[in-house]
Amino acid sequence: WKPERTPDSLELLADALFDEIAHPIQGLAELAQRTLATPSRVARQAGELVGGLLQILGGGMIAPSSPFNRMVGPNRRFAMADAPVQTFKDVKNALGGTVNDVVLATVAGALYRLLRHRKEPTRGRVLRAMVPVSVRADDQKSTLGNRVSSIFVDLPVGPMGAKRRLAMIRETTKHLKESGYAVGAEFLMNIGSWAPPTIHAMAARLAARTRVMNLVVSNVPGPQVPMYIAGARLLAQYPVMPIAEAMGLSIAVTSLAGTMAFGITADWDTLPDIDVLAQALEDSLAELRKAAGK
Repeated sequence: WKPERTPDSLELLADALFDEIAHPIQGLAELAQRTLATPSRVARQAGELVGGLLQILGGGMIAPSSPFNRMVGPNRRFAMADAPVQTFKDVKNALGGTVNDVVLATVAGALYRLLRHRKEPTRGRVLRAMVPVSVRADDQKSTLGNRVSSIFVDLPVGPMGAKRRLAMIRETTKHLKESGYAVGAEFLMNIGSWAPPTIHAMAARLAARTRVMNLVVSNVPGPQVPMYIAGARLLAQYPVMPIAEAMGLSIAVTSLAGTMAFGITADWDTLPDIDVLAQALEDSLAELRKAAGK
């Protein structure tokens, strides 16, 4: 007889979550509350939830190593870049995917250029980005409130053509959205309404020790008409996103009156060459535009 090995933190957290999910009264009450309880809808959402949870808990939570995952200090750097919204739409229409896919491909190409500038290895390399997405169902379009979750997208930052980079990202995001991954992530994010404090404590300790992502990329569409403040026209806006402990880079994107604006926030010591990344965003988009024949 040989005793089983001691489970690690991730296995303990997964066991605790599945144990809680196995309680039918709480689980069904939560599910019924979130739906208007037609049997087919309950069955569909239950399937999406289970599938998403299995992908998250079984898909590997450790992100690749990166120069951005280090303890951050008190000081920050900020840089900006912008381009016409129509350029992103032209690339999308020519090469497929969504505007957000084009944004992610632009970021991936820029990260490749930054790593190459630093003379770091890039062949076959990926960096994992946390990307907020909407999980609002088609029949919830007119309801109030936000339903936002996140997907973790492995951005290809190796040497390749812009068209291939976009195609890889397009297939990845499509798979994650169709698989229920985001629904499962939203469920875990909202688990506080019924999960015991022990699970929260385990998850917090695990997150503090585990590298689950390399950066955040958030794209929030803004108004496509001119905006005014006290009669003065707002000419530009650049989003500022905070960085997290042990993750020194965030890239936020928004739009205003036909202009897509990138705001890059970084730890002072982690990204001393932040201006290289800002220029690389413009160069990466130019490469995509060329690949699209625009």
